[in-house]
Amino acid sequence: ERLLKIVDAALFIRHDAKQDRLYCLRGLILRHMGQENEAADAFRLALKSNPESMDARMSLVIHYMKGKMFGSARVEIEKVLKANDAKYVHKTVGSDISDAA
Repeated sequence: ERLLKIVDAALFIRHDAKQDRLYCLRGLILRHMGQENEAADAFRLALKSNPESMDARMSLVIHYMKGKMFGSARVEIEKVLKANDAKYVHKTVGSDISDAA
């Protein structure tokens, strides 16, 4: 919880190109705390800040897979594939997809 407050303070202060990374970190912390919906919101904010953030996009894929929202997961995976980052999909989802089943 303390780390979440630090990240929130950094987001309040920073308004630059690396803001998406802070939102991703916030999402990961929230996911770890069991706050999946809030985590997904943070990943969406990361994508709003940087639509090319593969970390944010794949974190959303994992959220959708865990929630059995396979259509939404597929849409995000297709965006990654269009960006030609297929190796990233396998590396990221391959390690977490068993948790979604």
